[in-house]
Amino acid sequence: GPGAAEEAEASARRVLALDPDHAAGHVHLGLALAMRGRHEEAIAEAREAARLRPDKSNIQAGLAITLAGAGRYEEAKAPMAAAAALAPEGNFARNWQANLHLALREYAAARDLARGALQRDPADLFAASVLVDAQLLGFGDIDGARKTLQALPLRTTESSTVAQLAARVEAWARDYAAARSLVEQATAGSVMFGGNYSRGLELAPILQALGDTGAARAAYAQARDELQARIPTGPDDALLHAALARALSGLGEHAEATRIAEAAATMPTQYVLDQEQARLALAEVHMRAGRADDAVAGLRELMRASAGGVLSVHALRLDPTWDALRGTPAFAALLQELE
Repeated sequence: GPGAAEEAEASARRVLALDPDHAAGHVHLGLALAMRGRHEEAIAEAREAARLRPDKSNIQAGLAITLAGAGRYEEAKAPMAAAAALAPEGNFARNWQANLHLALREYAAARDLARGALQRDPADLFAASVLVDAQLLGFGDIDGARKTLQALPLRTTESSTVAQLAARVEAWARDYAAARSLVEQATAGSVMFGGNYSRGLELAPILQALGDTGAARAAYAQARDELQARIPTGPDDALLHAALARALSGLGEHAEATRIAEAAATMPTQYVLDQEQARLALAEVHMRAGRADDAVAGLRELMRASAGGVLSVHALRLDPTWDALRGTPAFAALLQELE
């Protein structure tokens, strides 16, 4: 909520006032600074922590995550590898290694690491999420992603994470009836519908694809109301504002949606990934407003960035989100460039 990052920073500084060489204190100060978009200061604190305790897996992982938050994925690889070596029995650092490869569009490496993590722990949802992303974004492998989820010991009715991943797979497969069922059966109080999301926002484009425009509009309206109510608790939350922009866009309120989406795309974020997702939402808002050239320009920028966890060639080809751009000269030119 409001002030959380400031409180976290103050707590970490109290730790360091008591013990200036407390490595975890430096890591947590770095994470608190990163929450406010102060990435260079955050990295300096995390580097100091790693200098003090290079033998601690969580300290090395903290440095790597701080670097990754700033979008410095290549630099993050070495400390994350060190973290994995220092905790050979665990998956956390290895899953983050896979995530780094995903961002850099090194999809085969991400897939292989995530598969290895699932062999160690078949119920590891972090690993499953990275693997599904690698299969879809890196290879357009819808059947492989579906099999990954079917092999999990958790069913879609037991885990909202599994339900969300499965809904995405079925949407890419254009089985909208299955995708609708998966979203509807996920529990309303779950992480799937917390924070920046709502059931309505997940459901509305699926209903639209099924031809139920009335239900889709009602779902967008529900999402708008839910997300607007959350804005006071996250006034600087880029993803929350981007989600609201998407809901308004779905209702045809294009001017307001564009204003909010443009602001969200420039907000400081703890993770560059969040900013990339906000920029992706802006492209979607531009597309719905009939601004195909602006939408494609935004997508082109994301394809030139280390944003492999957000956008790929296969996503542009297969994700139904971009159907309204298909057939436009600008989108055709982008795909030709990417070939």
